[in-house]
Amino acid sequence: YLGKQNDVLLDYFDDNNRFADFFNGILFQGRPEIRSEELEEASERYTQRERCGRGRTGTGKGEIRYHSRFRDLKKRMKDGGTLRILAMEAQELVDYSMPLRCMNYDVQEYLRQLRWLQNRNEQEKIYETPAEKLCRLKKGDRLSPVYTICLYHGMKEWDGPLSLRSMMDFGGHKGRFDVYFKDYAFHLVEANRPMNYGNFHTSLREVLEILP
Repeated sequence: YLGKQNDVLLDYFDDNNRFADFFNGILFQGRPEIRSEELEEASERYTQRERCGRGRTGTGKGEIRYHSRFRDLKKRMKDGGTLRILAMEAQELVDYSMPLRCMNYDVQEYLRQLRWLQNRNEQEKIYETPAEKLCRLKKGDRLSPVYTICLYHGMKEWDGPLSLRSMMDFGGHKGRFDVYFKDYAFHLVEANRPMNYGNFHTSLREVLEILP
């Protein structure tokens, strides 16, 4: 039955009312900062490119392979003139690579937005400076922010890393180099731990109460 509970939860959270209620309850202590009518479906495939091997002769750069990555749930939120990306990952087992995995999902989303802007700019070809033309990005171009929450609903206590920093081996010179390391922390919600269920205003309240 591994994975079945995950699929059931994702189907349940795909409802805009419950999706908005989850984010409001976790991020805003139940305040209705996100309204269901502001949400629209945005599940998309990210194509990740990587080079494998050294080629047939052993000296080349190797072949390029493409891998598809899918978010569990992703929705666009139109907040006035601002577009925000809200994403949720449901996790049934502890994933010791979760900080890196969530970071990769976020980066793939930003890269997708970047490519869209660059393609648009290439079609219009209205650049004001050589720097804009070089990177195919105008000085005023902006990306839409991504907010990711990981819902862990497994039986085992989460003992995985909570940030990229805790995945690193800094060796014996941690004090000298650690301060310069740029960390990435993902937002983890552990369903097997009590939380303030009064922050939720849909049937999600009862679901989260029984998940532990």
